[in-house]
Amino acid sequence: TTASDTITKECLCGTDAGSLNNTDITLCEGENYNPVFPDNYTLDAGDGFIYYLHDGSPDSIGTIILETTTFPINYIPAFAGKQFFITRVVGKLLPGGGIDLTDECTDITQGVSVSWTQKPNINVILEPFYCEGNSIVLNIENVINGQLDIFINQSNPVTVNPGINAVT
Repeated sequence: TTASDTITKECLCGTDAGSLNNTDITLCEGENYNPVFPDNYTLDAGDGFIYYLHDGSPDSIGTIILETTTFPINYIPAFAGKQFFITRVVGKLLPGGGIDLTDECTDITQGVSVSWTQKPNINVILEPFYCEGNSIVLNIENVINGQLDIFINQSNPVTVNPGINAVT
């Protein structure tokens, strides 16, 4: 070929993964992930779809953590404090399940960020003989990104910034 030749790749498939609602999701530790995605994908004969929860990036499937065709994704402790992506993959079904990622007609949505924030660790240390009017020391380790507001008697919020703080 020469520099002026045009090369055209012909794809004779209608497979289309569609799109997901690209809103990042942040869940609390322990919370299950139960998204509702639009059914805007197109399957050719012999096609199927699967959702991958994976690391990597929105545009690149790294290590697949789990795969599913139904929701919710039940929380497991290994999710805490980590960011993953959920991606819909549409393509030829493999014998025994799964999608053929090497097929030229396989289509993949952009991943949606899914993360589970860790619960702060709260440790209450009381004096052996606590009486009304005494101080209570709360040792709080703030493991979230950003501040943690604590309400005592639903008034007078106390702000705890990242790190270890004592509130009395």
